[in-house]
Amino acid sequence: MREIGASAFSGCTALASVDLGGTETIGDKAFEGCTGLKTVSFPAGMRRIGAGAFSGCTGLATVALPSGVEEVDAGAFSGASVKSLYFDNAAGGLLDAFSKESLRTLYLGASARGITGELLGDCLSLSALLVAKGNPEYAVDGAGALYDKDFTRLIKYPAGAAASCYTVPATVRTVDAKAFAHATALREVVFQGPVTEIGEDAFDWCIALERVVFPSGAGTVGAGAFRVCPSLETLRFEGTGLYSVPTFGEGQFLYAKPVVQFDESETSRWTSTLSSLGLSYEWIVDADATSTTPVPVPKSWIQSKAGRILSACGGDYEAAAMAPASNGVSKVWECYLQGVDPEDGDDRFQLRSKVEDGGVSMWWEPDLGAERKYALEGVENMGDEWGETNAGTRFYRARVEMP
Repeated sequence: MREIGASAFSGCTALASVDLGGTETIGDKAFEGCTGLKTVSFPAGMRRIGAGAFSGCTGLATVALPSGVEEVDAGAFSGASVKSLYFDNAAGGLLDAFSKESLRTLYLGASARGITGELLGDCLSLSALLVAKGNPEYAVDGAGALYDKDFTRLIKYPAGAAASCYTVPATVRTVDAKAFAHATALREVVFQGPVTEIGEDAFDWCIALERVVFPSGAGTVGAGAFRVCPSLETLRFEGTGLYSVPTFGEGQFLYAKPVVQFDESETSRWTSTLSSLGLSYEWIVDADATSTTPVPVPKSWIQSKAGRILSACGGDYEAAAMAPASNGVSKVWECYLQGVDPEDGDDRFQLRSKVEDGGVSMWWEPDLGAERKYALEGVENMGDEWGETNAGTRFYRARVEMP
């Protein structure tokens, strides 16, 4: 026998198992509503499964489809509560024929193709992805996340996984749309390598996600990547000079306003981006920095800019940061704040002015742009309380702070 007609076994609720023999085609609704059906043996020569063929088969928990299947029509397994799916061929929109919400285990055979994060995006209970050893396209890691064979593309992290933290391999460069969607247990994701593209809705509905760490910024972040992430507190970009400012698509951060953390030297590159997204930011302070100074000074900066002063202080970084600079005006930590060389006697933070067209124009040197916050203050008489400048101002001073 090669074909089973439409509705042939529809409503046979006592039917528990079926061996399809040499059947090649199953008609529309052939086994619709067979609620007692638990096992079906599909032959190697199976070619087509009609629309709604196994719809409503609530007892059918496991389905193994052979590589010969070329067409699975819409809703073929809708409402069937299939928890484990084994198949060799992704042709014909096979996954769209199932109720994805119930799927827990997906096994990709040696010939499986065409799998994307978006295709698996609605598999809310998926906890395990398995790949046949001979498959040339895909691989999985220890957490059950699906990748391309070279681990340069993250396709899908199983939404039903119980882990709260996940580390993405350094080889990954692209992240599929909906790659992490509905991973409700995740609280932190750490990327170890530079990512160039994050797909649309990549983290959508990660309701417990609090923190994402990038060693370098993504070139593009797709629309809605962080759309429904109400717990998101921090996006951290590490590695000065290693990244470009990501381009964020529309519909980001609808239910949270995370703080963006990055190295202070990158401030000017981030200002407009963060402003457009309505986000605040913090600088990543060098973990190996001074702790007694009003502003933490990276010890690496003291080594490179104030080596002689550090040596004179016996290698004590705290003492070196508080020591007088060579300009005789500032302390070393103030030179870091002002952007001047602490060992150059002629280098100092200065307020300059000139009279032009009957008015006074003022500026400061050096000007570090958005990397520092500047304020111009004035008084009419020395000894008065410094405040905003006005027409009566006769004396001026500039103040520089971290933004």
